[in-house]
Amino acid sequence: MRIPDDVKSGLRLFVRSPRTAAAAVACIALGTAAVGAAASLLAAALLRPLPFPDGDRLARVWVTGEDGEGRNAVGLADMEDLRALQVFDRVEGAVRERLVFLGETGGRRVEGEGVTEGYFDLLGARPVRGRTFTPEEYGGAGGRVMILTHEAWGRLFDFSDEAVGATIRTPDGPYTVVGLMEPTFTGSIEEDSGEIEFFVPAPRPAEEQAARAVGGAWTVARLATGMTLVRARQEVRSLGDRIAATYPEVRTRTSMRAEPMSENWRGELRRGLWLLLGAAALLLIVAATNVAGLMLTHGLSRRRELALRAALGASLASRMRLLAVEAGTVPAVGGALGLLLGPLLLRGFVAVAPVPVPDYVSLEMDARAAGLTALVLGVATLIAALIPATAARGIRAEEAIRAAGRSQSGGRGERRLGRALIVIQVALATLLVSSTTLLVRSYGKLQDADLGFRTAGMLRVALFVNTEDAPETADVRLLQERARDAVAAQPGVRTVGLVWPTAPLVAAPRTRILHPALPLRDGVPEDEAAFYAADPTFFEAMEIPVVGGRGLTEADHEDGERVVVVSESLAERLGGADAVGTTLEFLGAPRRIVGIVGDAQLTGPRAPSWEQRAVYVPSAQFPNRTVSFAIRAQADDAGALLPGIRRALADVAPASALDWTDTFEAALGEAFQRDRFMVALVGGFSTATLLLAALGILALASYTVSRARVDLGVRQALGGRIVAGILTGTLALVGTGLALGMGLSLAVARLLESLLFGVDSLDPRALAITAAILLAAGLAASVAPARQATRVPPATAMRGD
Repeated sequence: MRIPDDVKSGLRLFVRSPRTAAAAVACIALGTAAVGAAASLLAAALLRPLPFPDGDRLARVWVTGEDGEGRNAVGLADMEDLRALQVFDRVEGAVRERLVFLGETGGRRVEGEGVTEGYFDLLGARPVRGRTFTPEEYGGAGGRVMILTHEAWGRLFDFSDEAVGATIRTPDGPYTVVGLMEPTFTGSIEEDSGEIEFFVPAPRPAEEQAARAVGGAWTVARLATGMTLVRARQEVRSLGDRIAATYPEVRTRTSMRAEPMSENWRGELRRGLWLLLGAAALLLIVAATNVAGLMLTHGLSRRRELALRAALGASLASRMRLLAVEAGTVPAVGGALGLLLGPLLLRGFVAVAPVPVPDYVSLEMDARAAGLTALVLGVATLIAALIPATAARGIRAEEAIRAAGRSQSGGRGERRLGRALIVIQVALATLLVSSTTLLVRSYGKLQDADLGFRTAGMLRVALFVNTEDAPETADVRLLQERARDAVAAQPGVRTVGLVWPTAPLVAAPRTRILHPALPLRDGVPEDEAAFYAADPTFFEAMEIPVVGGRGLTEADHEDGERVVVVSESLAERLGGADAVGTTLEFLGAPRRIVGIVGDAQLTGPRAPSWEQRAVYVPSAQFPNRTVSFAIRAQADDAGALLPGIRRALADVAPASALDWTDTFEAALGEAFQRDRFMVALVGGFSTATLLLAALGILALASYTVSRARVDLGVRQALGGRIVAGILTGTLALVGTGLALGMGLSLAVARLLESLLFGVDSLDPRALAITAAILLAAGLAASVAPARQATRVPPATAMRGD
């Protein structure tokens, strides 16, 4: 196939000017890779259909507040009512199951799903070995059976076919493995994605009222043929209102809402991922303008060649086409390289900042991501190709007969175009740098937030006591106390406290509270509080101060008076210090308030206000086989103590499982995943954009100096301030671009509000930092060309050597 002459000329650029070509290709490759990575993530998380049969017809049903806000799993008995609605032709679900797998080295707590009878069929999941559950097994008549996920199959049996029929030992009794699931299916409860290891038949609904309690089943409902989601929302809302009226004890002020399956996690990502794609697109546009600037200066250096072409009869269109094809060849090569680098860049970003996308979603590039990338790359290619082509318009045939070397800096139009490109690059870089500065300041506020306790030097270890170690409830409490003493005896441990469920945690258990100082609506308490059970040393270990009354003591045992300690925020609503001694009712029983402690945000700095209103009951009066140890180490670097603590607990409770074994700082860090992700990606894009803008400034300034040697030589001979003039001119361009970029930043600032914590979207400090960064980058990029201008002797410059 014959290659057009213009394309050959474009490819010869790589030979004639390898540095220019390499720089231009690198710019476009970097921008394309960034757009490809962001587009892949956006398409996978928000645009790609669910990998289930009839994925566009699948919906989730949630229990919400009466205002329709919030998401809670529905009660087990609600599913039968949902099946009776005509808008759905299938309603299945999964409940969270947790078991302890017993092995030779002790117990290991694992996550799983209890699934309804048609669950696997609805989601198109098939075992690669064995079978799914029989109707008898769903009815409880077939004994304890289990299906393992593909990952668990490999971990436990090294993918041996003998896994089917094997026995898994648990404290509840043995389970028989009847199936091994395909690798692509890891369950449908998105919050547990990546942690599911087994499936068991869902439990039968218990007593009717208990089965209506919130938090039972994660539903997957399929819309019936011809039904719309709007209709489903109406019917589900009406059903939720009826259930709330029928079961006020457990469903007061609740309703139900239907939404597309996966909206619960996609909604959290939507705005942030569009921001990322916009940032990546801006990076590629800046790269394109950078290439346009490089090719513009390269084209101007060939003015004599272009003038000769004009003198020999070449038309303006052919000369413009030559420069356009030459410039367009670079984005083509850079774009191809960038498409190859995109997946690597995506994996790198995901490794640095995990993306909250469930395992059933693939992050590989598909046609949608490729289309988005191609669209942005096409725009960038037009910019890179058309701008240099305009240089041919100002070149006349008369230039072919003039000397080529004297004071040729291009026409005024070309110089204005070059300066305009710098202004555009700086403006776009300002937009991204200001966004990054806001996100970085927000992340810093998150890390520095006062949680009400000191996280440094803190460990958490959760113990799940099984019946082999403690058959009776009284045995559980005694074993937990022995375990606490064993941990406290470890070298390097200062204090140990017990708490249920754990601290820190993702979301606090909540309870409605009744007190004379709190309002009622229709005879039902309006206020909610976070609920914890703690032992007498918990507040000391956490360094949560007692600010009124007393803390919990050994006298608050199981046979003692029912008491409670409340947080300072809750005490303020109950009358302040006078709340001590009054009665607070929750969980169906009254308790006397004996103390007030400082507020502690155990779920992290983004905790809603109701989570700061906390109640703490004595753990002896709230027995539970799950307990967490809050361990204060003598040194801030506490992670090294974990192996010894594990051994100590294994000696006390050899058949019980451990979980949540990490430092407080690591546990709280999980709550910052989205913030780290946004800072990493937007920060990476803005840094690259800033570097490209600096390179553009450097190239333009260097070219201006090299093409104006005579003018600069005369000015130097006359004592002109060469360096100051170049720096002033460059900073004027940067200032113009900075002003334009600040205007753009203010216009889009509101889009960042939902991603920020403790920082206003119009934060003046962030804007000042952005201005300082851009001015410093512009100054640094212009120093070398300015120094270059002073190194040529005036006489040499004026001779044109």
